[in-house]
Amino acid sequence: AHEDAHTDEKLQAKKRLFARFRREPSKQETICRVEKLEKRFPRSGFVMGPVSFGFHAGEITALVGENAHGKTTLLRTVTGELHPSSGSVAFPALSRGPGFHWAAVKQKIGYLPQKLPDWHGSLADTLYFQAALRGLNPAENETQIQYSVARLDLAEHMKKRWSELSGGFQLRFALAQALVGRPRLLVLDEPLANLDPKAQAALLWDIRHLAKSVHSSMAVLISSQALNPLEEISDNVIFLKNGQVAFQGPTGEIGAERKFNLYECDTSLNMSVLQERIGHQVQEIKHNGVYYIISTPLTISYPDMLQLLKDADVEFTHCRDIGRKAMGLFERD
Repeated sequence: AHEDAHTDEKLQAKKRLFARFRREPSKQETICRVEKLEKRFPRSGFVMGPVSFGFHAGEITALVGENAHGKTTLLRTVTGELHPSSGSVAFPALSRGPGFHWAAVKQKIGYLPQKLPDWHGSLADTLYFQAALRGLNPAENETQIQYSVARLDLAEHMKKRWSELSGGFQLRFALAQALVGRPRLLVLDEPLANLDPKAQAALLWDIRHLAKSVHSSMAVLISSQALNPLEEISDNVIFLKNGQVAFQGPTGEIGAERKFNLYECDTSLNMSVLQERIGHQVQEIKHNGVYYIISTPLTISYPDMLQLLKDADVEFTHCRDIGRKAMGLFERD
């Protein structure tokens, strides 16, 4: 500290940042709200929406659905990259004064598209430049960069170039770039696509801790096909099917009003043999291209299902209850 002439300036910058953290409002503050939001594409006839939902500080909302069913369209409309055809996108916590100043709101939105743009120059310089664009003075710039780099375990890669990084660390640097301005809304489009399961889990838990930070909570909207790890860290789920909302609400309420149970089963038996052995005791058996999906009355619990397969001499590598999981949303008509 005695050797650094800028120590006092850095300490004052930290105090200003921490003072700003302490003024942070409650986690349930509504960062963004969409009301009857629609985006129409007349040439193709595709319509995304209507969607009405609130994104709150400290909460993670998972956006799920098959490809080309409207997820990216919703994300781009929320972040202002697409103009809604009807309905509204509001930012109650980010635009409190009279009028709406999009440039100021945009500064508080972090957006990672599915295809990350290449960075030019050193990673460190790019992060410092982005922090400066967010209005941080040099000392605050330094403090915020150090914080983001430490949280995302990037210190040993700071002198590298973009092309020298693996896909996982490219994503982490892009996330650090989005975080340096302390966004209140973080929007991530398929960030897990090129990561192995271990890296997926690590990144998702980093995002969860960042979103629920006591000092700087964020609302997070994230889309991914990696349903199981995403579901573990999400507070809410929006499921889009053909552009329409097929489910939205707390993750714990998925399947609460279901009329039947759903089980995912992997067995080497063909359909006709499986039907012969258990078909008379279940409602429906179908194959989704990867696993058998077995529908049963609500009276058949998961232990009952396992016993049924055992009694019918059905050997399986796994059987999973998906009736109250995000995966089950894909299997309902």
